[in-house]
Amino acid sequence: MKYCAETGINRLGYDLLRNGYPALAEDVFQLNVTLHPDDGSWYDSWADALSALGRTDDAIALYRRALELRPDAKDTADKLKSLEEIRGPVSLKWVPRSRLWTQLSCG
Repeated sequence: MKYCAETGINRLGYDLLRNGYPALAEDVFQLNVTLHPDDGSWYDSWADALSALGRTDDAIALYRRALELRPDAKDTADKLKSLEEIRGPVSLKWVPRSRLWTQLSCG
């Protein structure tokens, strides 16, 4: 069986999220996006953590980015719609910088 690192990282993030560690899950998902910026699945996961943290505007921005990369992702579109109904429409382009990646880099 082939091991897929990005999927393993994502599983770790969801395990953290399910066990009550959304801030740690956010760091894990940010790392996955940093390593694989062209995959909308990872933006969706990161947005899930931000939503759990109550950071609705940031979550909306990331769900939108996920849909840019995966326009056919109905689950992502549904989550975005739900958050927009709660929060109201916002137009955000900003994506938060990874605290974990900043800690890991030498620059």
